Amino acid sequence: MADTLFKRLGRKAAELLTDAEKEKSAKRPATPPPPLDREPPPASDAESGISAGNIERQVRAVLQQQRTHSAEPIVHFISLAKIRDKIGSGWERASQKVDDIARQEIERRLAPIDLFRRVDALNYIVLFARMTRPQAQLKCALIAEDIAKRLLGADFDADALEVKTALVQADGGVVLENVPRIAELAEELFEAQADKTFGDGAAAEVDAGKDGAGLNKMRLVYRPMWDVRQNALATYICVPAFDVVPDALLTGEAAVPDVTDVETAFRLDQMVLARVIEDLRSLEAAQRKLLLVAPLHFETVASRRRRDAYLRLCSGIPPASRKLLIFELVAVPEAIPANRLLELAIQFRRFSRAVILRLPIVHFQMPVPTETGIFAVGADLSDTERSEAELMRHMERFAAAAAKAGLRSYVHGLGSVSLTTAAVGAGFDYIDGDMITSVVEAPRAAYRFEARNIYANPFRRSPHQPQAGK
Repeated sequence: MADTLFKRLGRKAAELLTDAEKEKSAKRPATPPPPLDREPPPASDAESGISAGNIERQVRAVLQQQRTHSAEPIVHFISLAKIRDKIGSGWERASQKVDDIARQEIERRLAPIDLFRRVDALNYIVLFARMTRPQAQLKCALIAEDIAKRLLGADFDADALEVKTALVQADGGVVLENVPRIAELAEELFEAQADKTFGDGAAAEVDAGKDGAGLNKMRLVYRPMWDVRQNALATYICVPAFDVVPDALLTGEAAVPDVTDVETAFRLDQMVLARVIEDLRSLEAAQRKLLLVAPLHFETVASRRRRDAYLRLCSGIPPASRKLLIFELVAVPEAIPANRLLELAIQFRRFSRAVILRLPIVHFQMPVPTETGIFAVGADLSDTERSEAELMRHMERFAAAAAKAGLRSYVHGLGSVSLTTAAVGAGFDYIDGDMITSVVEAPRAAYRFEARNIYANPFRRSPHQPQAGK
């Protein structure tokens, strides 16, 4: 019965869209509408919570901006009403921060073809284009949980979550159905499909054979990188990820155990570039300018056969988007001659904005930019057993050596406030990790981010007010 109702919702929403299109077909503007998630919200109806009265208008507005989809639309509403009640008097003072957090948590789990809109001060509508009802409900519930945890911190509990699904009744009316708790949804999905991930084109599951066996349970996500100089999150690096358990993600090369195998690394590089090209096209269509980073292993370009295959993929990068792509050379031998680095940089600079180089954090002999064509050097600390004190000493020397050579510097995978603070103090230009923000399903927007964001809660603590999480 529920599935039938979802189909009716899809048909009704399509009918609404068709009627709206007929009404304005003669006066359609020549320019595309503004991005959905940047459209100004309607007038606040904050006290009403989620209501069915304007669902048809909201569904119509969402579908008007949806270009393609391969499944019946599944429409959900996420409400912050219960969270507001728990926060209390500090809510209005931090309303803009609340909206920023809600948007970030929604966006990071959406694929490029999924859509969302802020309905009012407390409610958001989300439409998943290629998901089954249980998949969409679980993903929406996880989004709501992430928002609640960031806003409530230690005071979080499951009762703060409020997610509903829009359904069409037999008489054409619209009703809202409560989404089950996460544990119930997870039991249905993750036990039945333990080796599958949910999502859309962001899934990078492959039918792996002998070579590249570590890729068959992997998908691709993005880690936003903080541009410290510009106080912004506008650069996204594409990384492999593996869903260990619900809402627990292993990211980076640790998600591909046999990445040291040459053919596995080659296949991973191809998958990453294909995904990045797909997202560059989506960003171009949405008229958004974000920088995307595609890691590229040295062994991929060291072989003529693999390099030629990879360059054929590069030819598919939209010319207008090449200034938005950065190649990151990974696992390059420390003793590589400068002229060899220059050769690689020139070869891939044709298709990109810049070429950067990942090195061990203990590497302090930096390449000369004029001799190698390298723009920046960095290190990945996401899978290290070194102590924080040791890492801080190495970070200081690494960033100082890069600056002396005239190179920008970056660091991946920082997992603590202290290390992130040390990276800022050391002078790194780009930083990513858990203390900056979570991984996202697809690059969608740029955000303001300052050093104080690492420490500041969206609400001030008072004797009668719960402390908010980061």
